[in-house]
Amino acid sequence: MKSAIEIYEAPGLLRVTLVFRRQWSGMAFGVLWLLGWWGTVIAGYFHWEQIVARYGPVRTWMVLATFTLIGCFVLLHFAGMLIGYRRYEIFKEGISVTEKRIGASRRTQYSADQIKKLRPFPGSLERMVFDYRNKVIGFDLPLTDDERRRVLAHPESVRFIEKTAH
Repeated sequence: MKSAIEIYEAPGLLRVTLVFRRQWSGMAFGVLWLLGWWGTVIAGYFHWEQIVARYGPVRTWMVLATFTLIGCFVLLHFAGMLIGYRRYEIFKEGISVTEKRIGASRRTQYSADQIKKLRPFPGSLERMVFDYRNKVIGFDLPLTDDERRRVLAHPESVRFIEKTAH
């Protein structure tokens, strides 16, 4: 089984890519929703005249459009869980966090001259934090102890950790 975390090291760059965790309860709900939606579409196809006669064409189309729109969001959520990722890059210009989902990508950049005290969050094995412009920025990074030591020992990480002593 492929690891959900990939660590890439190069001179002047540390890249940690984290595949989004599968939310099994959300996926189960989505499967049930899609099955119910598909059953409604099939039933509506065979009983269209009776449904329109009972509820009217406007209400029937509104319900069908609403179910279809929600079904599209459920499918996008599935696809995002299956192929989405979050990437953390530590390099001389700073730290960047890129989050990629289906059809959307968001990148947040933190400037190196404003970053201080990169450290594990006290009491949490899956959270890293750093001080940035009088705020504490945190991110989830479920690493093993060996991976955490490797990330914190990288020369680009050490630059931010050493600012603690000043």
